[in-house]
Amino acid sequence: MPEKQRLKPPPVNGFKKGQSGNPTGRPKNNKTFTDLIRRVNATLPITADLKEEFESKYGISLPEDATMQYLSVVRVHEMAVSGDMKAIDFLADRLDGKPIPITPGDEEQKPDVTKENLAKYLQEISGAKPSGK
Repeated sequence: MPEKQRLKPPPVNGFKKGQSGNPTGRPKNNKTFTDLIRRVNATLPITADLKEEFESKYGISLPEDATMQYLSVVRVHEMAVSGDMKAIDFLADRLDGKPIPITPGDEEQKPDVTKENLAKYLQEISGAKPSGK
């Protein structure tokens, strides 16, 4: 069986040494999944049935500028209030930001969480006086 020979590009069209074969890089593509969700939420109309269901369920009228995104947030909030941990995590991540994971060896970054420090923090944010315990 004859040995395969490696083909060389023609000298006229070949790549220049030290130059990228794709100097402009990958083209920008703004069609991420998040963009798609935003587009759909912004363009889906709120039907009369949805509006009526919302108003009868919550006892409040839907704002004039409400979008499907608004209804989605209300639904996630409802799920969180009913105890759905995924919904609670979802809202907490968006309100407070995702927690920074601490990996082994990062002990110097580890927060000092003791009962005393936690009690002080809770008193600071609630404005309560110390209980003396």
